[in-house]
Amino acid sequence: MAEEAAAAASASATNFEVDLGHLMAYDPSHHLAAGAASSRAELRDECLRKATELAQAVANALFSLPATEGRDG
Repeated sequence: MAEEAAAAASASATNFEVDLGHLMAYDPSHHLAAGAASSRAELRDECLRKATELAQAVANALFSLPATEGRDG
């Protein structure tokens, strides 16, 4: 329950859907236009930029979870 709340709070600020159970993030509003990138390098750079944003969204959601102490410390 806390994981879902943290993921929802983080995702609402960025419009990303974050699934902490699978360590995944998805941007439903992002679409690559077929002719938008004039070269393969531009397309690669756009994909890397979006992947970086999504990976950061997963990390932000993980670090916003409340800390709990386990049996082993």
